Amino acid sequence: MVARQQLSRGSSLAVVKVADRALVLGVTDNGVSLLADADAKLFPEPPPPENPVGQAMKLFRGQR
Repeated sequence: MVARQQLSRGSSLAVVKVADRALVLGVTDNGVSLLADADAKLFPEPPPPENPVGQAMKLFRGQR
């Protein structure tokens, strides 16, 4: 998953990369719909999430 944006309590938009394609999906409580299909190069890779230990160390260091 490249990105996700909540629209309301039961709906959101998601961008998912599959091979060299980026799929824009509408997600609701009732299902998933393909809204658009684009070249994956249009959506840069998100930075990898930081591990929880690294986040805790940053918090600990910031409190000192």
